[in-house]
This record gives sequence, structure tokens and C-alpha cells, in this order.
Amino acid sequence: TAVVQVTSPATALNLSTSGDQIFAFNTANIPSSSNLSGFITAINMDGVWVTTGNSSNNTAKPSVFTDGLNSFYLSTERDNAVYNCSTIIGTATQLRAAIYNEVNWNSNDTTLYGTATCSFTLGIGKDDITGFSLYPNPVKGSKVFISSANNYAERQTV
Repeated sequence: TAVVQVTSPATALNLSTSGDQIFAFNTANIPSSSNLSGFITAINMDGVWVTTGNSSNNTAKPSVFTDGLNSFYLSTERDNAVYNCSTIIGTATQLRAAIYNEVNWNSNDTTLYGTATCSFTLGIGKDDITGFSLYPNPVKGSKVFISSANNYAERQTV
């Protein structure tokens, strides 16, 4: 598993074709073995998470992650995957459940997918917000800034 700081849109990840994991974390709170609170989300492209990481192609899932809530894995090792935008309307809980569900991802070893360009509608109660994009996916309890084409803007806890 590589640690890569993306500094510009032109910077590309160089992931292994033998399996990799991607971890997103808060750069103001970089995770360590004694403090995992800076982690945001994780994806495992190497099949089921291993209990002990023993190579550069697999990593044990940190205890802060729960598959389906703030992380997920593809059950079969894949080189390429992209969220298929099949669920783009719902509450934060509904969207998170869809995004962290393998059936909503296109994956294989040959097709290089472009960046998913889903436009999500987040229902937060009586006033739904439409026409915005979130990337990467937020985790429960985090704050996000939401703005839309109709100049609606506010900070929300998801």
C-alpha cells in the first residue's frame, strides 16, 4: 500500500496490479498506530481484508473502519473500479450505503475507467439540496460545505 499525497489534478496514483488499498485521511490529523481518528474512508481492491498485512499489496483493515459504513472492499481483486452512480439521491445514510456496496461499482482488470462524475442530491429534511457533487465520499459525523447552482450554501454534518 502506497501513501501518496495528491498535489494537483495531474498527479496520478501508481497502484499495483496485484492488489492495493486506498485510504483517505485528514492531513491536519494524520493517522498513526496510536491515533486512527484522522482516517476518513478506505477501499480495498484486493479481495477480503486480511487480518495481518504481510506484503506491499495488502493491508490489514484499521479498527476504525466498518465495511458498509466508512469502508468497503471488492470481493475479487480488481485493477480498476468506479462507482456507477446508480444511487445519487437520498439521505447521507442511504448514499453512504449505496457507495459502500460493491454491487454499485463497475470493476474489472482491463477497462481503465474515468473519474465518476455523479451529481448527488442529499435529502436533509424538508429542504433538499440538489445539484451538487461530493468527492470523496463523506463519513458519518463529518462536516461538509455544500453549495449548489442556485447559490444555496451551508455547512452540514452528514
